[in-house]
Amino acid sequence: MTAAALLANLSARGVRIRVAGDCLRLAPREALTPELLMEVREHKPQLLALLDCERVGGRLEAAFAAWREHITGCPACDRGNLGCRCEEGQRLADAYHQAWCAVYVLPFAGPGEET
Repeated sequence: MTAAALLANLSARGVRIRVAGDCLRLAPREALTPELLMEVREHKPQLLALLDCERVGGRLEAAFAAWREHITGCPACDRGNLGCRCEEGQRLADAYHQAWCAVYVLPFAGPGEET
């Protein structure tokens, strides 16, 4: 079973997963069989990576929404060119760029590569 399939299986059983540092917290425990717990232990690194991608992806969506809301209402920012000419617009654009890089650039950097 892949880590993604395991997440789907756990979700279908009503199991909630929370990341606490490098630990996975699963509840309710009654929904977990010994076999499922073994699968979770075997796939823990992949599960942590998948759950982190979901968290970072949510941050990307929020950053984009905040940036887009700003540029559609700010007279100083160039909506046609999507450029930010005010301090707040630039701050939001930088936050969006950082979130985008966390999703699309950093996961693909190989050993010794700088991003």
